[in-house]
Amino acid sequence: MPPDGEAAAFSDDGRSVFTERCEYEGSILKQLSDAYAFLEAHNHYRTEFIGLERIDHNDYPAVALREALVNSVAHREYALSGPTLVSVMPSAVEIVSLGGLPMGIEYEDLSARISMPRNRALANVLFRLELIEAYGTGIGRMRESYEGEGVVPGDSGDGEYVFDRPAEQECAGCRVPEPAGIAARRRRCAR
Repeated sequence: MPPDGEAAAFSDDGRSVFTERCEYEGSILKQLSDAYAFLEAHNHYRTEFIGLERIDHNDYPAVALREALVNSVAHREYALSGPTLVSVMPSAVEIVSLGGLPMGIEYEDLSARISMPRNRALANVLFRLELIEAYGTGIGRMRESYEGEGVVPGDSGDGEYVFDRPAEQECAGCRVPEPAGIAARRRRCAR
């Protein structure tokens, strides 16, 4: 059985007060699905009005959260028994996966879009399920999803992804289309 995953939401950035805590068991794909559902539930969707203009956005770019979570599974060192941790704080999301960078890869190499899976069989399964591209594009996609937000997502190279919540003032001019999931939920509720 794969190592468990854990997710928690905190009321403070110091992580001293839990508001929710979940532990995930089962297959890697089930844990990935459960952890993503947790992130979606805590990635608040907001609408602001500036004059007559309506501006919709989430706390964090969904693309960045998805890529980091999938990377945490795809590049994890499964010989280590600790859980993958997903932490949601008021000003940031952090995803920590054990193992760090594979031997021979340096932090600077992440910008070169290098794909070097630690577990080729798992990477092949994730590729065939269309969860990864297996082409080294994930980190770039995370960074691109933050363009214009005034912050850059952090990847320590040690299996830790940190996403700062873009300041609302900095995001006030951005236009983000309503996610399909939100529209679908609204349609189901309206019937």
